[in-house]
Amino acid sequence: MKKISSYLLAFSALLLIFSCSPQDDRCAKQPDTSNINIDLQFEQTETALMQDRSKAGIQKFLEEHPAFATLFLKRGQQPHDSILVNDLYHRINHPSFLELKKLTDSTFNQVDLKGQFEQAFRNIKFYYPAFQAPRIITGITGFDTNFQGLDDDLYVSDSLIVIGLDYFLGPQSKYRPIGIPEYILKRYTPTYIVPSVLNQMANKYIGNNPKDRSLLADMIFFGKAFYFTKTMAPCTPDSVIIGYTAEELQESKDHSQIIWANLVKNKMLYETGHEMKKKFIGERPKTIEMGEKCPGRIGQWVGWEIVEKYMQARKHTHIQDFLKTDSAPAVLAKSKYKG
Repeated sequence: MKKISSYLLAFSALLLIFSCSPQDDRCAKQPDTSNINIDLQFEQTETALMQDRSKAGIQKFLEEHPAFATLFLKRGQQPHDSILVNDLYHRINHPSFLELKKLTDSTFNQVDLKGQFEQAFRNIKFYYPAFQAPRIITGITGFDTNFQGLDDDLYVSDSLIVIGLDYFLGPQSKYRPIGIPEYILKRYTPTYIVPSVLNQMANKYIGNNPKDRSLLADMIFFGKAFYFTKTMAPCTPDSVIIGYTAEELQESKDHSQIIWANLVKNKMLYETGHEMKKKFIGERPKTIEMGEKCPGRIGQWVGWEIVEKYMQARKHTHIQDFLKTDSAPAVLAKSKYKG
């Protein structure tokens, strides 16, 4: 009997060892939010739009969903609603759009997506008790053929979040947004929705010195945004937070000292020229100035590393207090970051 008990204890120990996965490590910083309630308004316009595909039904939809109609369907940019109604009538009754709707329905578990937002918002309220959850609206745009940037897929404000789900169907989808470079398009999957929204929400909480236009200031700003996102969604992999592949993230870590040495040696940290700064923090497939394998936006990643180093040495510093600091040189000096 004792031998059986010892076997059971050994087996339990093995289970404990194997259950300690990287995912568990990532979630270690999840605060206890069990007593925090979030009243989240979550509206699915993609369902409402398809309920009545007549022109009268579409006009009614526009009236009942003004935010989605204005922000994503560009209502108001035509002299009369009838032009938009006719366009939508032909668009949503086209076989391709009907197929797109089915793909979206099969790709997204809306209950799961809502749950992810609810947990992230509970985390925000844990750190910022005055936080009020914004209303969330999801929908299908049918893609805007005049893609002008990363604002066509998401709209984020203090009171409203609008998500064009069809942008985030992922590489396996038959339909993908056009006009988006491949190195950016890889971030258009369901996994990126919540982190992308949180990253934009971070702006509200970050202190900024408007007189400091240096590359370092921008790097620390991005680093704080990533730190905020990771804090509010601690189970999210770092690669998803910043939008790198796992290989790009590892490559950056492996060569962090070289990257830092190049920035310091070439006196880039206090560079204020817009075009020069774009090379290190702007959207690019690669930061070729650092090497052929160095991913774009490497300055953003270094900024995150500096912030992480700073906070690791100050475990009792509250995120609220840290994010409000507006001196990038002070953050760098106190982090003692050397790559």
